[in-house]
Amino acid sequence: MTSPMTKDGVEAAAPKEIMPPFTKKNLGSVLCGWSHDLEIAYRIAAENDSKLYRATDAYVVARVIGHGVRLALYPHRTTAGNYHLRVRDEASKDARKALAVADALDRGAGFNCTFQMKLESRSALARRAGVDSTSRFALLSPGQPEGPKS
Repeated sequence: MTSPMTKDGVEAAAPKEIMPPFTKKNLGSVLCGWSHDLEIAYRIAAENDSKLYRATDAYVVARVIGHGVRLALYPHRTTAGNYHLRVRDEASKDARKALAVADALDRGAGFNCTFQMKLESRSALARRAGVDSTSRFALLSPGQPEGPKS
């Protein structure tokens, strides 16, 4: 793994809350309760030129980090008492790409509420990206399936 570089070519220190990225080998060995969700996130992150990192925060399970993208995956309890992972943008520099990765996560999870974003979060990110915030999956290319309807 190459280290990020600053503008002047000096190696930047990794943020303290980030651990080394997940690999296929160690994906199921940590955070057993989230292993299925993390496998989906790992695959989708790789497809979108990003990596899935384990977070050390008490309230964040993992982060999807790529060029201009930083999304947090955190646990959420529904009113029915079920748990799933939600997605939150963490000031991604490329809002369009972050929205595309968030939509890919949402589509990749199938017909459930895993990897959804809160409406306020998604609307703010869509405004930054210059995209209609009322339609889900707004950044799909013409040949892609629409994904689950809500």
